[in-house]
Amino acid sequence: MLSIKKNLPELIFLGLFISTGLISNYGALDRIATQWLYLSVINTLGLIYFLNDKKFITESNKIFQFKPFIFLVLFIVWGFISYFYALNQEEVIVKAIRWVQLPISLFILLNFFQSDYLTYVKVISVIVSSILIVELYFTYSTYFQLTQLSAYDFTYAFILKGATGNKNINAASLLIKTPFLIYLISLFKNHLFKYLLAGVLIMTTYMVFILSSRSSIIALFFVISILIIRYIYLSARNKSIIKNTSYFLILGSLLFSVMLFSVRFNNTNSASIIKRASTVNIEDTSTQQRLRFYQHSLDQTLNNLIIGVGLGNWKIKSVDYDKKDVVGYTIPYHTHNDFLEISSELGIIGLILYLLIFIFPFLDLFQHKEGNKLINVNTIILLAGIIYFVDANLQFPHARPVMQVPFILILVLAYIQNKRLKDA
Repeated sequence: MLSIKKNLPELIFLGLFISTGLISNYGALDRIATQWLYLSVINTLGLIYFLNDKKFITESNKIFQFKPFIFLVLFIVWGFISYFYALNQEEVIVKAIRWVQLPISLFILLNFFQSDYLTYVKVISVIVSSILIVELYFTYSTYFQLTQLSAYDFTYAFILKGATGNKNINAASLLIKTPFLIYLISLFKNHLFKYLLAGVLIMTTYMVFILSSRSSIIALFFVISILIIRYIYLSARNKSIIKNTSYFLILGSLLFSVMLFSVRFNNTNSASIIKRASTVNIEDTSTQQRLRFYQHSLDQTLNNLIIGVGLGNWKIKSVDYDKKDVVGYTIPYHTHNDFLEISSELGIIGLILYLLIFIFPFLDLFQHKEGNKLINVNTIILLAGIIYFVDANLQFPHARPVMQVPFILILVLAYIQNKRLKDA
């Protein structure tokens, strides 16, 4: 059983870790610099503290049997090896040190609450949902100030950065926290708490639509579709599930936010779903740019299939490919697809190692079924994993601590679920 007094160090570290995305830039040009620094500091302090605990060291041996952890370490080792052939060796060191923070965080977090799995999941969900509310406050406060001056449309979306660097990151950060919120709604017996959390869910999904980030809207529709399909499938197997009020509240909140947004922003407004969907075409400038980046990354991968150009070196090599289309001093800093960017930097070997980090948690997910519960730990892993995967194919979450924190939490939950079901 979780004891606040006994588990206070673990709770403090967990809270500090999940709060990484709230760290501001403090004078740096990009807040990811201060966030990676912050993460390295709390990881160092965490290791110093927890490695003095004999129980922690004893339990840590089991972590090296967790395949995603192993492949994450191997991926980083392969990244370090690229130092010997990279165009810019210093960039390899900078990027690798950032990547190293992920297995360190994972190593620390996997040792917490080893015998009280579901309590750990609840604690994580409570902290993540609390951070979500803080992020919503920052975003909505700006939105309400803006709407007092002018009617809102898509041209103002860039202002709604919230606690992040831009509106696309803000939308992804908000959305990837919703599976943890959904899990909490399903857990609470108190109707007041259920409805309050449902209100937070409506505000979150409504804001995702307002931000009009195409990748997040696509991911959100995947989430809604999966929940509907899951409900139909499970209710066909067990008629009693049809009466599940929590599920109706969750799905009703998601659908209500879609309806509310559609009514509030009709098809004449540039922020509407129809208008944003219409921008997904070959003629769109943003689409053309991303397709160009994808082609360049593929060309680089095919030209150097095995080892790539070196970790973190795509932004240097990309200038050769995009120099005819560069406007001012803006270069293709990222491919806007993590998998293509990694393949161009670390070749096919690096890409395979990276993909294996994702594959094994999902294989375990389908191997270990958790009864007929509509919302369970598997649901969080599945929904958050899909949101991250969509973002990874259209943005660059690997570079942003605000998205790497949920990524690590997904792996933590996968480890907990696998271990819990094996021990059952």
